[in-house]
Amino acid sequence: MNNKMVLGILSIYAVILCGVLGFQIVQSKGIISAPANSEEVAVEDRLDSAVVIYENSPVILVNKSQMLIDKNDASMVPILENQAVYVPTAFFRTAYNAATSEDLSTCSATIRLNNQALVLDKKTADLVDSSKEKDIEYNNKVFIKNGCVYVPIDIFASAFDKFIYYYDNMIIISSMKNSFTDNESTDFINSLKSQVNDLPYVANEENMKEISQLSTTDSILKQISGNNTAPNAKTIPVQVLENKTGNTVNSSGNYVYYSNDDILYIIDSSNNTLKTLSTLNLGKEFKCEKIYVKNDTLVVIGNKSNLIPKENVDGEVNFNHSTIACVYNITNKEKAVKLKELEIEGYYKNSVEYNGYIYLLAEMPIAELSKNGHYYPPSYRDSIVSPEV
Repeated sequence: MNNKMVLGILSIYAVILCGVLGFQIVQSKGIISAPANSEEVAVEDRLDSAVVIYENSPVILVNKSQMLIDKNDASMVPILENQAVYVPTAFFRTAYNAATSEDLSTCSATIRLNNQALVLDKKTADLVDSSKEKDIEYNNKVFIKNGCVYVPIDIFASAFDKFIYYYDNMIIISSMKNSFTDNESTDFINSLKSQVNDLPYVANEENMKEISQLSTTDSILKQISGNNTAPNAKTIPVQVLENKTGNTVNSSGNYVYYSNDDILYIIDSSNNTLKTLSTLNLGKEFKCEKIYVKNDTLVVIGNKSNLIPKENVDGEVNFNHSTIACVYNITNKEKAVKLKELEIEGYYKNSVEYNGYIYLLAEMPIAELSKNGHYYPPSYRDSIVSPEV
């Protein structure tokens, strides 16, 4: 294989009990403003004044039009931190045509919309207009991630009179009160989710051009470490790992690599089209966390649950959750060839590409490795060496 990428594995195991990572957004009745049933909704078409987003997806719906949060950077996605939804400042430019500015040195941002300015830093949030300045209650603070300032969506909604509705990992931000309900039909919700979480679709030429303008390979590789400059040669990979991005979209040349949990799509975006060349089935219970592409090598990293328990010479190992890295040769984009699969017992924490290696960080509560007062080492599997642990 040309330009083979060497995959290095680094596992760190935590000594404190950690919960299984979950992405379901907790619905807050204090935030959700919705009537009891849809018959109370008088809006003829509720999506005409709404923006729909999905956790960790760069695709959004703005007044029923599909587009990317940032057409030049597919890593700009909504994220969930401490049960709050955050978006990069680029979201406000795309969704609301707002003017934004940010200062990474002070971790501050300004959003200008409707002749008002929302000014935020790590301590305060103020809404300023031509005649007055108003302090806004501010519990979830801004922070820097992936080289930009992330803003809690609830503070934006409070400042500019928007209304937020949560449907698991999907969020609707509406300009109209009581336009959505707590018990929307399953078909309606699934239809929206398919447009912001599944494979991007093209409704017209304008949407196609918007969706097709993804990041180049060079910019993606720079963004892996969370900044726009190449890492210093003296940087320790473990330090770089702290800059977590969790991308499930990547691109190289005219090709886009997009994962919807256990399915990965290889898409040709050349000639002003979006054509699916092939799909890779990553396996049942697999949830993609990161995609790397370099030359003819594709690496897909993710979590996998409910594996069959294994037995070693010393005793039972509860191999119920693992982190898996699948390596493919993609010289032929229509028929990717799986080269190997690496599996580590534990929960995916982070990963980074650095100097031709991929470093993978996984963690596991030490209590899960104990049985009858004894601790057993975590299991590891390399498919080239053996299919067994």
